Amino acid sequence: MSYVTKLICSIITVGFLFGCASSDDAIDQQKQNTSKIDELESKISTLELELQKQQETDEEITEAVNQLGVEQEQAKSDNQDVQEVKTYLVNKNDTLSKIAIAQGMELEDIINLNPQVENPNYLSIGEEINIK
Repeated sequence: MSYVTKLICSIITVGFLFGCASSDDAIDQQKQNTSKIDELESKISTLELELQKQQETDEEITEAVNQLGVEQEQAKSDNQDVQEVKTYLVNKNDTLSKIAIAQGMELEDIINLNPQVENPNYLSIGEEINIK
């Protein structure tokens, strides 16, 4: 073989080997990129699940806060009712019905305000009765 032919064959061989090496590097790089993409997709899935759980928790917290607001308003209302309760001192011949009528109340309301009264049909003179 002539020198020129050997030189051309050498250049072609080097080029071919260089091309193979860079193909192998490209394949390795592609495999690494695919692995990184799979890893990132897995992390995204995990984060999406965590986000969904957090949103559910946020909804539960919001619902609990709203319920507490309702309960707080009810407690305020109950507290106002308690603060508005007055007492009446039972006199001779008083009955819960007579006291309720005189105070502009329903008998059931006066009974509910006085759980300490064991027998609503019997009152003692001087006994304190809660009224509004």
